[in-house]
Amino acid sequence: MNSYTVRSFKVNRDLWREFKIVCIQLEREMSDCFNEALETYLAKLHDKTSKQPILQKVIHV
Repeated sequence: MNSYTVRSFKVNRDLWREFKIVCIQLEREMSDCFNEALETYLAKLHDKTSKQPILQKVIHV
């Protein structure tokens, strides 16, 4: 949503700021959750295979 759209709806700046903060927090939490799930998946995959160097490359990307 760009600033023109916000102005046309006359959104309170404090509420808009708070909304953006919540969106950023949600994005971080989702990212953390995804990273945790990926690490868990890779750890389980590592248990099933001996290809550790390949998994390390995936984690560092």
